[in-house]
Amino acid sequence: ETRGRGLGTVLYRALVDLVREQGVKAAYALVTVPNAASEHLHEAFGFTCMGVQKNAGYTCGAWRDVAWLVLALAPFDAEPEPVVPFPTLASERPETVRSVLARANACAKG
Repeated sequence: ETRGRGLGTVLYRALVDLVREQGVKAAYALVTVPNAASEHLHEAFGFTCMGVQKNAGYTCGAWRDVAWLVLALAPFDAEPEPVVPFPTLASERPETVRSVLARANACAKG
């Protein structure tokens, strides 16, 4: 019922925004290929392919490759701060979390 309405994009945007706020430097994704919808979603977010693992798994009657993707979120500092656990982010910066979730809810509704 919700397929094709862009909800995956809305949820993924919220996830990327929250991990960026936590101080994560890069997001990584593994996508079984071919999978046009997932490949398009990741490309739209700016993920780039790091490489492809050939014949990574057997499903639906065929061997499948897996693409390894990366999205830079922040510079790789020489001495990075530790990643902030989500419960800490939520308690110390509740407005940031509420803002991200409110934006996602607004997009999902409309």
